[in-house]
Amino acid sequence: MKTGLIDFCSQVERYKAFFNFNLCNYLIKLHHYQSQCVFMITSLKIIFAFLLAWMIYIVISTGIESSLFEQWNYLASIPWMRATLWDFYANVFVIYCWILYKETSVGAKICWLISMIFLGSIASCIYVLYSLFRLRPDEGIRELLIGRNY
Repeated sequence: MKTGLIDFCSQVERYKAFFNFNLCNYLIKLHHYQSQCVFMITSLKIIFAFLLAWMIYIVISTGIESSLFEQWNYLASIPWMRATLWDFYANVFVIYCWILYKETSVGAKICWLISMIFLGSIASCIYVLYSLFRLRPDEGIRELLIGRNY
């Protein structure tokens, strides 16, 4: 009977060691994943802030250099310009579909639509930054992409 109890106790110790080892590995992996998420979210904030600043600079400097309204007829006659506009608004539609999913307020959906139509990439960068800064410290890319804004 004594050997049966010793076998049982050693079996329990093996399970405890296995569980503790796996728990430690899980916690190490979780910490590593969270560190990667923090790095990724911070990197995205920097990248989109830079893109936002760059797009604002490009729009303002181009607006100072030439007027879109004065050059519209000339620009509209260039086939690649028309293709670029269609491509741009197709991308605006794709990004706006994501915004429609994420936003729950009808007012916010309408404001973002107007912003996307008139500001384009500037509004896109602002929305991504808005979404990034709304994340809680324990949230990552998954919540950024599929989390809802309430």
